[in-house]
Amino acid sequence: MSYFENFALIRYNNAVTIDITQRTTILNQVFGDNYSFYPYHVKNGMRAEQVAEKYYGDANLVWLVYFSNNIIDPYHQWVMDEQTFKAFIEQKYGSIPEAISQIVKWRVNWFEDNTILTPTQYTALDSNLKKYWVPNFDNYGYPASYVRKEMDFASNAVDEDGNVTLSVPEGEEDYWVALNAFDYEEEENAKKSHIRLLDNRLAQTAVLNLRDLLRV
Repeated sequence: MSYFENFALIRYNNAVTIDITQRTTILNQVFGDNYSFYPYHVKNGMRAEQVAEKYYGDANLVWLVYFSNNIIDPYHQWVMDEQTFKAFIEQKYGSIPEAISQIVKWRVNWFEDNTILTPTQYTALDSNLKKYWVPNFDNYGYPASYVRKEMDFASNAVDEDGNVTLSVPEGEEDYWVALNAFDYEEEENAKKSHIRLLDNRLAQTAVLNLRDLLRV
């Protein structure tokens, strides 16, 4: 059964098209239990049809992969391979060097800082810098050391020339790092490789439920 094979047709803007709004009902009724899924990492260049074939043994069950991940637009919502990603960057930014030169935001750089502070060093910090650190406790419940706190804060203030600038109190600049457009798009694309799949044991039930919902 192909992805849209049994969806009803509706008239929209004087044209006949597939009524994809039915997928909301299907998602709610068939895929409402998070315990029925398990995480899956899509390898570079792997298409959704290949995932369906590898896991379910049937490429036609690609719709299960899409539904499980709330994918409406497979072309834009599926992870891009290297060649497609390069073409995307060049089309959107003009070139890879241009994308690298564009700053899209600043973020806290905890992920690249392995510094460990002693309690004495932490105490000596300016009060406004202590929010960037978190304690490691010893067996007695006392702080034994301090490491960078995982913080997903971002700053994307824009100056009068349209440049994204860092806007934080003086002295905090070393706790932030610029994120360029290329790295941003690369990270966003990488996130799409982490999907979830409906348990293979429930696949046939999902197929039957879909057919019932669509009355086929």
